[in-house]
Amino acid sequence: MEGELGGQKSAVFAKMLRLMWRGPELAPMAAFEPARQLYAACGFTYCEPFGNYVNDPNSVFMTMEL
Repeated sequence: MEGELGGQKSAVFAKMLRLMWRGPELAPMAAFEPARQLYAACGFTYCEPFGNYVNDPNSVFMTMEL
C-alpha cells in the first residue's frame, strides 16, 4: 500500500511540474521565502519574466527545464 501511495504522490508531483514548468510568479517579500526555497529545492531557478508579465519589484519569476 505504501509503495502504491508513493507512486501516486510521484505522479501528482510530475503532473504539477508539467503544469507549472514555465514557473511560478512569487512575491519577493520575506513571507514568501519558504515558497521560493521549496521551488528551488525542486529544481526551479530564477529567470526573467515570461509571457505577458513584466519586471516589477513585487514579483519573482522561476522556471524549470524539463
